[in-house]
Amino acid sequence: MKNKIITIVTMLFATAVFCLNSCTDKATAPFNGPDMPATITVESAGDTSATAFSVTLTPSANVAVYTYAIGTPSDYALFVSRSSTLKTIKEVNGNNDTTITFSKLTPGTEYAVFAQAYTAEGYRSEVTIFTVPTKGARVSVSIDGVNTIYAVVTTEIVGEVKEYITLTASKEAYNEFVDLYKQFGYTEIDLIVEYGTSYTANATEGWLLNGSANHEHIFVVLPYAADGTSLAISKTEFTSPAFVPGLLPPSAGSITVDNIADSSAHVVITPGEGTFGYYAGSVKDFAGITPEDWHYRMYEELPFYTSPYFGTDDDIWEKLTPGTEYVIAVTPFNVNGADGYGPYYLSASFKTTGTAPTPPAPAPAPGSVGSKHPAGNGLIIPDGQAVPYKKALNKNALKELNIKRK
Repeated sequence: MKNKIITIVTMLFATAVFCLNSCTDKATAPFNGPDMPATITVESAGDTSATAFSVTLTPSANVAVYTYAIGTPSDYALFVSRSSTLKTIKEVNGNNDTTITFSKLTPGTEYAVFAQAYTAEGYRSEVTIFTVPTKGARVSVSIDGVNTIYAVVTTEIVGEVKEYITLTASKEAYNEFVDLYKQFGYTEIDLIVEYGTSYTANATEGWLLNGSANHEHIFVVLPYAADGTSLAISKTEFTSPAFVPGLLPPSAGSITVDNIADSSAHVVITPGEGTFGYYAGSVKDFAGITPEDWHYRMYEELPFYTSPYFGTDDDIWEKLTPGTEYVIAVTPFNVNGADGYGPYYLSASFKTTGTAPTPPAPAPAPGSVGSKHPAGNGLIIPDGQAVPYKKALNKNALKELNIKRK
């Protein structure tokens, strides 16, 4: 009996290796020929339950072999490259229809079935993607308007979800955080709860990213069922646009200040040519700050403590302190984000009217960068819409986390 089991395992292993090697070779085949393109469709073959669904794969008549796999939508690149990491890749010879049932799935999860066909002449079809959400409580995610600085994410409750917690992070940083938490005896859920934001309704928010071009990010959702039990964690991956070479750095633009009063001022910030966006903030009690201090504050602190703006910002700055000198600071960037900062910052100073209070009112430490609007910023996206924003978890926070956990 033992020898029989070993033989069966060996045969299964050999079959898997053959499939993966064969599929890998086919992944590099040329695309469809001009005369008879290969095609393959994927359609539902029955009702979807919380843990299973069926699909039918239908190849065109000229198909000699086709491959398929089940995963999540973010597994697309693994399927295209026939990576051995995606262990569900299968190969079918011929052009007969195949109906497959996928079972033992996670409730409330969006799955994707990938399929690609090949002709005897060595041409391959485009990859067909068929997405299926299993039944059960979950939170659907759509990500729009991704650039190097932000992504607008919409979350929508499906089924009976009492609450859900979300966060966005650099994919690399998130994985490092998960590993670090496990080293200290914590779980991935602990990480999401500590750094995430809780919601009880649908939401649309702008998530500030790390400003890097061609960078992999991840949006994580931890939903809770009506009875308070945690459901499966969902992860949606997305990538910021690639670096655009040869761009002019953003130019200075202008800052104008008028109608200065005791506690307010009218400020207009106009970006210059080549400027995609900018960070804007105020610096109070700036006397004694060296040029080196300015450089650090403009390129390190300002992007961290304030939110980005796009286009001309015409606004009334309020809740200012009478008789106080302020500096408006602007750091511009082009579409390459953090890699496209200009070689300078833009600044302008003004002093509110009236007499400064004695003793002075509580204020930030001298030279500290403050929020543009004391009541808090919204993410101002190109169409002028202000949406709430959250900071993405990034790798720079690992230092703080290490200190906290030790």
